[in-house]
This record gives sequence, C-alpha cells and structure tokens, in this order.
Amino acid sequence: MQDKQLNITNDTDPFKLFCQWLQKATLVENGEANAMVLATSSAKGKVNSRVVLLKKHSPQSFVFFTNYSSQKAQEINKNPYAAILFYWQKLGRQVRISGTVTRTTSEEADEYFATRVQKAQIGAWSSKQSQTLGSREYLEEKTKILEQKFAGKNIPRPEFWGGFSIKPQRYEFWQAANSSRLHDRFICEKNNSNKFAWQRLFP
Repeated sequence: MQDKQLNITNDTDPFKLFCQWLQKATLVENGEANAMVLATSSAKGKVNSRVVLLKKHSPQSFVFFTNYSSQKAQEINKNPYAAILFYWQKLGRQVRISGTVTRTTSEEADEYFATRVQKAQIGAWSSKQSQTLGSREYLEEKTKILEQKFAGKNIPRPEFWGGFSIKPQRYEFWQAANSSRLHDRFICEKNNSNKFAWQRLFP
C-alpha cells in the first residue's frame, strides 16, 4: 500500500492517470489486472454486479465483450448506463468509472473475436449465457458437437455475441493510507462545458 500522498492537479488527465495505474498493476498484481467489477441496473433500479475483463480502452471508451442475451446485456439495453471498478490490492488503489453504454461496431467485435483462442470462441457459441442449464453434461456435449462442426475452420463470431463500450463521464481515484486510514480520494467529472474537473473527497 501507499504512504505517499496522491498529488492531483486540475491539469491531470484522468485517462492517462488510469493508464499509469493499470500499467503498474499489471507488473505487481497477481492475476489479471484488467479484471473489473461491472455494475448494471434493471429498468426498475435493481442493481447487479459481476467481474468482467477490460479488453480495450481509450479516452472515449472502456470496452468489454459478452453474450448479448446475458443478464448484463439485457439490463444495459433497458438502462444504458454502467459503472466499473478496478481494485489492485498490492498497490492499495482502486478506480471507479461510470458513464453511458453503447454497443461496439460489428467490425470491432469481429476483430476482437478473431484474437480469442479456439476454445474460447467455441465457448461463446455453446453458452446461452445467464439462461437455465439442465446439466453440465449437456453443455459439454454441445461443446463437443461444435468442436466437430468447426474442426479445421475459421470460427465466425456469433451474431448474439459482441462488445459494449462505456463512455466515461466520471472517474474516481482512491489510494490507501497504511496507518492513518486518511486515504486519498479524488473525483473527476465532466462539467457543463463537457470538460473534466477535479475535486478531493473525504475518504
């Protein structure tokens, strides 16, 4: 964890700061530093969260991929707003990002799908994500059938599978203090001029 104070000014670029933190986390954290908690809400305001992987990021978008029939996708269709949380324990840091959500283009989804290993590509075809499954044996048998179907072939992306892009409207950066518990906490939100403005928060 950090004892050094987090210094942020009005000139600090929130996206560049996120990239610096993610790069450091990639070097020191166990597991996948790009793992993030994704929170979505139903049209009635019931919130759900789960861990997904950040696959692409830019100042304009934070992208993850999923089955478009999944619970998260159905909730985004009805309420196109989401929040993501990165927590890096060894660094004593977390970042929260929220904003509006849109689907990626088909071309972008095709490009990413082509980079997945074959087993993951077949897994996308075989899983009716979030729907009731009668038995593990059914899923495994369905996967074997698909492996035979696609043997020796390029596997196309299923139409029901693709990406979502979160357009960041709010960042929050949190850095732990070891002993005092007086953590550093800053938010960066878009103002009426569509520019990011910083504020320090009580921890």
